[in-house]
Amino acid sequence: MSEERKQVLREQMTGSQNPAWKGGVTYRKRKGNYVSVRYVRCPAEFQSMARKDGYVMEHRLVVARAIGRPLARTEAVHHVNHDPLDNRPENLMLFPSNAAHKLYESCGEPKPLWQG
Repeated sequence: MSEERKQVLREQMTGSQNPAWKGGVTYRKRKGNYVSVRYVRCPAEFQSMARKDGYVMEHRLVVARAIGRPLARTEAVHHVNHDPLDNRPENLMLFPSNAAHKLYESCGEPKPLWQG
């Protein structure tokens, strides 16, 4: 195959032109009866939060955009209604760590860093 033909195919099969393109969204199948978590393509300004393949959990991206900075790996996002597919900002809370998140769920303290 010539280099010219390879270049044409690269252009035809990149991004939304690829027949397998799903809009930059993927799901991670979890074990057990848990609902799958939605991953989206990470914008450049939040790339430090992304996995190696460039995707980030949608709820983490929603909170990062709302507070205007990338989240640290240790920060935990909590869904108020416990539905991992409901990523509306008003349904999300940000905690400094998973330990603080679990304490909040059990006794209501400490308060979240951010609440939508």
